[in-house]
Amino acid sequence: MLWMKRRYLVPIHGGCGELKTDELHGLIQQIVVEPTKLDTVWSLRVLDRDNDDVLNIKDHEGILNDRQGLPVGKDTPEYLRFVFEEMTANEPIKVLLNIKEVK
Repeated sequence: MLWMKRRYLVPIHGGCGELKTDELHGLIQQIVVEPTKLDTVWSLRVLDRDNDDVLNIKDHEGILNDRQGLPVGKDTPEYLRFVFEEMTANEPIKVLLNIKEVK
């Protein structure tokens, strides 16, 4: 079993921004989303390779530290798209993924 950590910084323009991850495989054990300002409200859709929503968060304020677990790349490694919308600040937002690779 291997652990990997991925960090991303998503630029925001007009209240929106998008991130395409590296190819991932395993179980995302933790997703941390941290806006620049703690009072920033944001919405997020996470889409898989088929453009299906695998996570949908609406009107969240401040930092998110989600540990529910999100499987990714069951048969082959895949990338995810993180689509930020309705942000109340046009400042970069950080995304941290802690992934347990199951092979």
